[in-house]
Formats: sequence, structure tokens, C-alpha cells
Amino acid sequence: MKKLRSFYKVLIALLVLLFVEFGVLLVSLSLADRGSKQTDTNSTNAEILA
Repeated sequence: MKKLRSFYKVLIALLVLLFVEFGVLLVSLSLADRGSKQTDTNSTNAEILA
């Protein structure tokens, strides 16, 4: 019984870690996408001004 309980603790810890990593990945991709859109806007503005 004790082995099963420790197995569940490890499983829950791995799931929490997985969700945290997935959240970090989503935030990183969101920020990278926002940065590329900002760069596109800046280059478009530079083309308009030129």
C-alpha cells in the first residue's frame, strides 16, 4: 500500500512539472510571437516613411 501511495506522489509531481513546463512554453511562444509582430510593424512603418 505504501509503495502505491509513493507511486501516486511521483505521478502527481510529474504531472505538475509537465503542466508547468507547458505553461512556460506557451508564455515563451506568446512573447516570441508578440516580438515578431512588433518587428513586422516597425519594418512596415519604416517602409511607409521611406
